[in-house]
Amino acid sequence: MTSLKELVDETGQFDYNALKRLAKGQDQATFVRLVSEMVLVGSGLYRGWLLGDGKKEGEEDKKETVLFQPEERRQKATQFKVLETYIFPLIPVKQRDEESHGKNVHVVTVGRSKKCDIILSDPSISSKHAEFRMDKGDGTSGPACFVRDLGSSNGVFVNGSRLAPFWTKDLAIGDEIRLSRFSIILSRAIDVYPKLKFG
Repeated sequence: MTSLKELVDETGQFDYNALKRLAKGQDQATFVRLVSEMVLVGSGLYRGWLLGDGKKEGEEDKKETVLFQPEERRQKATQFKVLETYIFPLIPVKQRDEESHGKNVHVVTVGRSKKCDIILSDPSISSKHAEFRMDKGDGTSGPACFVRDLGSSNGVFVNGSRLAPFWTKDLAIGDEIRLSRFSIILSRAIDVYPKLKFG
């Protein structure tokens, strides 16, 4: 039986072709059980400018986050079909030393640092940019998902509204989460399954 670790690369992203093969070879229930109930699916990029080169003076190996200036205040992300193959599980794959949040709560960190669960190697992404928390609940209700800005330079936006630093916001399926210039959509694995199986 395939494990989650076999499907995810070192950046925390699903291997799209492996995910397609899994969907084609498994029924929906098995697919969802292996993948996680909720996933993040890439959607698009926001147009704009990166301001600065991100280098600290005299320190070549340490990079600072580069500020991102959107082209327009109320623009929509430019959709890229290729970004729809960027699918991330909301289950941490990396082992951590810190205390567990419990088997019903999964915390996934996103950032430029290699210590994050999902690594976005872009200069506009902070080393620790955001944190997603999925609470599977006690079985009487469906899972709940939250996002938290970890004090990022370029912000976390939910459906166009920027979160205050270290603020947590509850999410609904279909919400657009913008991390700097990256647009991702909170989706259910059950909805991704037919696109992978028959697409």
